[in-house]
Amino acid sequence: MVSLTFWFLTWELDEMLSYLDTMLLSISDSQARLQKRVDEMAIGLENDRKEELYEAYADEYHELVEDFPRRLRRNFIVNWYSLVEDRLVRICDELRHARPEWESVEFNRSIHDAGRFLRQVVGYEIDQAHWREVHFVRQARNQIVHANSRLPCSKRPYQDSEGQCRQIDLNGERRYLRAEPNFGIYLMKHSMLRLSNQSCVIDPSPDYCRYLVEFAKEFFERIYVGTGILPTEWADRQPRTLPFA
Repeated sequence: MVSLTFWFLTWELDEMLSYLDTMLLSISDSQARLQKRVDEMAIGLENDRKEELYEAYADEYHELVEDFPRRLRRNFIVNWYSLVEDRLVRICDELRHARPEWESVEFNRSIHDAGRFLRQVVGYEIDQAHWREVHFVRQARNQIVHANSRLPCSKRPYQDSEGQCRQIDLNGERRYLRAEPNFGIYLMKHSMLRLSNQSCVIDPSPDYCRYLVEFAKEFFERIYVGTGILPTEWADRQPRTLPFA
């Protein structure tokens, strides 16, 4: 019998993605309606009046085209990481309740303590490539929450970076990103960076959000099977193929 917690988890992930797609489609429709309305208002106007009209709606159009979609995609990453952390803790709770001798083991209910519990108590080691992926998403989430999605970058190498500096090319412009080198590689691999004034800004795409959903399903499926919550026959199904970091 498939674990109800695993079934509910996959449902939650699909619902997150469905909500994102619905909201982005709604924003796209609003863009089209605004463009049509302004175009109709511009009919018959002199060129200078047309220019004034389009300028008056420029901020509203920019919000619909750029700001709102970016906020939604960034919030998706924040919510995704919260879900992953919560579900890892719940898996440990489920295992602890199933084995009375494990309930007395100290457990701080954090994502890192969940990994330690699974490794040291349950005897299950989370796939290291998967664990690195979660680590990179956590770093992206922290930048979104604590630094307004920004990463420091410069046209010249940082002198005090202590190895935390990576050369990148964005839109034909060379920059030096001040961040953990592997994190910079991850962001570039998924095309998650754009230039904004003197900073690099994390700007995830809808495709990256979809990728995170499929990754999370694979991530948790392996854990559920490896810890015995799901039967081993579950692992014999057609495997997912994802470009894990």
